[in-house]
Amino acid sequence: MLTDRETASLEAPSRRRLLPVGWPLVALFTFYPLWWVLGVAPFVSIGVAIPLAIELRSRGKLRAPRGFGLWLLFLVWLLVGVLVLQVAAPEAIPTTSMARYFTFAFRYLWFLAATVVLLYVGNMREELSLLWFCRVIGSMFIVIVAGGLLGWAAPKFEFNSVLEIVLGSKGKSPFLQNLIHPTAAQIQDFLGYEQGRPSAPFAFTNSWGVNCAVTLPFFVVGWFHRASQARRVVGVGVLVLAIIPIISSLNRGLWLALTLCGLLLVVRMALQGRPLVLVGALVAAALAASIIVASPLGDLIAVRLDNGNSNTGRTNLGTQTLESTWQGSPVVGFGTTRDPAGNWVSIAAGATADCPRCTPPPLGTQGQFWLVLFASGFGGAIAYLGFFLYQLFRHFWMRSIYATAGLSAVAMHLITSPFYNTVDTSLLVILAAVGLMWRARVEAESL
Repeated sequence: MLTDRETASLEAPSRRRLLPVGWPLVALFTFYPLWWVLGVAPFVSIGVAIPLAIELRSRGKLRAPRGFGLWLLFLVWLLVGVLVLQVAAPEAIPTTSMARYFTFAFRYLWFLAATVVLLYVGNMREELSLLWFCRVIGSMFIVIVAGGLLGWAAPKFEFNSVLEIVLGSKGKSPFLQNLIHPTAAQIQDFLGYEQGRPSAPFAFTNSWGVNCAVTLPFFVVGWFHRASQARRVVGVGVLVLAIIPIISSLNRGLWLALTLCGLLLVVRMALQGRPLVLVGALVAAALAASIIVASPLGDLIAVRLDNGNSNTGRTNLGTQTLESTWQGSPVVGFGTTRDPAGNWVSIAAGATADCPRCTPPPLGTQGQFWLVLFASGFGGAIAYLGFFLYQLFRHFWMRSIYATAGLSAVAMHLITSPFYNTVDTSLLVILAAVGLMWRARVEAESL
């Protein structure tokens, strides 16, 4: 008979991993530029949930954070929306479309993938450290800054992705084009002249803004906490360079999120009696302000704040979304978005000679809050917001640097939710931030 040691040596090859633990997240965030060039970035982002879920399944019993029931309630509530996808919504064009089932399924997969990421961060306690997650997800911030600099330097840069070439004419629909056609920036003229607003490696500038906001806390921790001198030097360089696309993107929602989140952290640190960290934060803020004022970026900020062309449109769209949900389906919403009737200045949809920018976006867009409200009704919106607010209040007083990073990412998501949709890679990061806070609390309580 073989001894236990001999048996273990024979079994070892069969148990040896072909890939390291956490490889799907490394593949997603570190190689995101490759997926962007190939035109498959959104599909890879959703697809990483499959190997992560398989790895979690092999662990047996899984743990979940307190308040997770609210998130599950939201997922169930949102799923009910599939029953009302063909229901006519007030204030919307009364049409039906089988494409709504595809749109609903695509968005729902994002929420499921983000759920898997949350559970993965929280359950891989023995295998992967919190610092590992911060460095892997923080690498995405570097990708975003690089894409922003590309959009700033070459705003008209675009090309056909590999998937776009393979699909040919089948990939020319507006929905697919936004997913698979790489562009460096969105060209807009609301300042009175053409201005390229960085968007790479995403389709829209707003998507760039929210992803920049929620990955920033991961990057700060990953590149400055327990880091080598070389890593910290690189971190400082990336943060300085990030100022350029953050300003040139003209993303007021991003500016607001960074400002309010910074104030929140300053107040939090002051209440916790941490004067040195507070002084460091104020010095960093003063340095950033000095760079902005001493450069043309300051003038760009002033011009942007004086031209709030989208304010009226966002207000009208939000009001119309709210009224449509309240009048038509206040409990479960309508499952997915609808094209609005009229353009806020006439009963005809689309732009007019008097209002060339009056082509209204669908109801339930221009903000994650509006999407959740319109798609899942007030019931779903309460469960969604309740989950994130509960996580914020539960972890607000924790002194852990990882809890601070997670708190910052979730706070910036809630601040930008009336303006930016997060049914993209940012949703995975936001749920990872919840996992970061959860694990930080568990590890603190186990000491």
